[in-house]
Amino acid sequence: MDLSKKDKQLNEKIKEVETRINTIQQSTKTYLPNFTKPHNILRAKFSWYETWHMNPRVTVIHVVILVTYIILVLTIIFLVFMNCF
Repeated sequence: MDLSKKDKQLNEKIKEVETRINTIQQSTKTYLPNFTKPHNILRAKFSWYETWHMNPRVTVIHVVILVTYIILVLTIIFLVFMNCF
């Protein structure tokens, strides 16, 4: 009975470690190959940068920021050109 309890604890620990490994592997990926080297340098240099990229929602947050930026820039361009004509 005691062995079964230890097996369950060991399995839980293994799952935690596998989850952590998967998170670290996902945080090292970049969508644009040119950014791989700077991304890895920043991860090694700044702990907050590495922690940020281990957040499971970081991709969604980055996309939301990018879309917001694009909409803002397009709106500004549109307003500037509206006033020109």
